[in-house]
Amino acid sequence: MPEDFRALFASDDGKVRPLSVEIFGGGTWATNFSVLTGLSPTDFSWQSHYVTELMENRIRGALPEMLAACGYRTVTIMPMFQQFVNEGDFLRSIGVQEVYDAAALGLAGVGNLTEDSTYYDFAEKLIAKHRATDRRPLFLAIQTMFAHGPYDAAPDTRDAGLKAFSDDPQVDNYLRRVHAARVQLHRFLAERQAEPGPRGTVLLEYGDHQPIATKPLLEQRGDLRLADLTSPAYRTFLSIHAFETPVNKHLFDKPMATGFLAATLVEAAGLPSSPLMRSLAELRRACGGKYHDCPQRELVDANLTMRANGGLLKLD
Repeated sequence: MPEDFRALFASDDGKVRPLSVEIFGGGTWATNFSVLTGLSPTDFSWQSHYVTELMENRIRGALPEMLAACGYRTVTIMPMFQQFVNEGDFLRSIGVQEVYDAAALGLAGVGNLTEDSTYYDFAEKLIAKHRATDRRPLFLAIQTMFAHGPYDAAPDTRDAGLKAFSDDPQVDNYLRRVHAARVQLHRFLAERQAEPGPRGTVLLEYGDHQPIATKPLLEQRGDLRLADLTSPAYRTFLSIHAFETPVNKHLFDKPMATGFLAATLVEAAGLPSSPLMRSLAELRRACGGKYHDCPQRELVDANLTMRANGGLLKLD
C-alpha cells in the first residue's frame, strides 16, 4: 500500500495500531461477533462462519447488552440485509435495540456498490435526531463495505483519486476503493469533532479482515499461512479517536485479539463496566493481548468456563 495511505489509518494521536483477526478474505460477521461478545469464532471450528446463526439467544453480557442495561440506546447500521447469516436477529439477541440494514437505508444494491458516505450520512441524521429527542447516551455500530471485493471494475467516485496506485488493475481498483473509504471516513470524523455532543464522542474503528487482493503479496512473501492464526494474513488495524472526552489510548498500543477489543474500549474510555468486561481486560493483560496463542492458555479456558458456569454462555 502506498506510504501516504498510512496517515489515513492512524488514530488521532498519529499512531497506526495493529489488530489480530481470525478470518481472511471475507466473513465480516465473524469479526463483529468476536468484537461484541469477547468470544473467538475459531473456537467453533468448522462452524465459525455460522456463529451468528448458532449463538442467537445463547450469549449474555455482550457489550451492547451491558450498555443497554446502563441506559444506552444501542444501534447498528449495516450494508447487508439483516437476514443474511441471521445477523440482525443475532445482534438483537445480544442487546442491539435497533438494526438498520440495506432495506432500512433504501439501498439499490448491497455490498461494495454503495459508498461508505451513505452509511455516515444516515448516521449523521440519526445522531442529530437522537440528540434532539433522546437523553440517553448512544452506542452506534456502523458497518461499511465499499473497500470490499470484487475489484473487477474501477469505483465511480471522485474520492477514489485521480492517479493510478498500481499497474495491476485488480490491485489498483482495490486501492482506489480503500482511498475513497478513508477519505469519506475522515469527513465523518471531522463532523464528529465539530459536534462531539454534550458527553463527547469516542470512535473506535477496526479492520474486519484483509481483502482477497492481498493474497498474491502474501503468497510472494510466504505469509499465506491460513492454518496459522499468527500469520500476517490475519493482521489488520484499529484506530481510536476521542472528541471532548478522555480516552487512554495507550491500552490499544500492543497488538490484541478482536475478543479483547470491547473490554479495552470500556476500560480506556471509562465506560460502565461489568464483571465480564473486567475479566476480559484482566485476561488481555495476562496474555499480552493474545488469545489462541496466549502463553497461559489455561487462563483463556478458565474464562470460558466461568462464562458458561455463570449462565453467560449456553453451549448445550
